[in-house]
Amino acid sequence: MDSHTREPEAESPAITGTEASEVVRDFVRDAKKRLNAAIFAVLASRYQRVLFVGFARLNAPFVAFASIAASAALKHIFPSSLVSVGLLAIAGFTVLSMFIRVRREKSLLMTSVYGRTLRVHLPRTQFRPRDAQWLASQLQEVVRLARRARAKTIAFDSPLLVSSRTSAFLASRLRRASVAEKTNLTFEAGHAREVGLLRQRAFGRYAQSYSQLRSVRLGVGPNGRYLSRRMLVRFEQ
Repeated sequence: MDSHTREPEAESPAITGTEASEVVRDFVRDAKKRLNAAIFAVLASRYQRVLFVGFARLNAPFVAFASIAASAALKHIFPSSLVSVGLLAIAGFTVLSMFIRVRREKSLLMTSVYGRTLRVHLPRTQFRPRDAQWLASQLQEVVRLARRARAKTIAFDSPLLVSSRTSAFLASRLRRASVAEKTNLTFEAGHAREVGLLRQRAFGRYAQSYSQLRSVRLGVGPNGRYLSRRMLVRFEQ
């Protein structure tokens, strides 16, 4: 064999652009799942429950805006003061306190972004008879937390509530929760309305889940966006 002739070395398989993009996509998807799991655990913790009730009693949005305004004023008057940093920290904790998961399992998300009106975000799937038990227990917890937070109203707003059967199912479970919590609630259901562009994009994350529902449960308006119905639950004074 000629000394100058060499056998071709085994070449390592090259990573194509498609494969690299799939690796990056899988990494991002896994990181997103881990982040969502961590956020879910924080929002369902006892610590978050204390923050939620405590700041909601003080009207969380008002506390956040007041803390930011006071911090900006002190920073302007006393540039070297650390009090402004402390006020910003309070504002950060207040914003975090506006969100809570009622349970660690399949769970409702409740917010105090609207002050004395607590908003409950429904799961992205339809209600079935087998959901009655977990929904009843969580709605009782919602009513209990709302009372502790001194809320005046609980608001539900979802495309799922356009269905009269779903809204009636939710109202019946809320009535049972009010009896269990020994409180009087009144109900007000609005008309179905087409959502705006921003809410349509937000609901777009659940489009796949919504598409698996029966067509009679969801409707769209003249502009092709979801119809949504708002249900208000008020505490009688």
